Amino acid sequence: MLEDTITTGSIKTTDEEKMKLAEESLAWNKTHAKFTELFPDV
Repeated sequence: MLEDTITTGSIKTTDEEKMKLAEESLAWNKTHAKFTELFPDV
């Protein structure tokens, strides 16, 4: 996920944008009970 290989359907992002998107994804996932049940240490 944090690589620069060009593949079909991929988009080009900076490392900073990748980190921002990962942080936003984790925050969203933490709002869902099933996620916190499956990954209690996150």
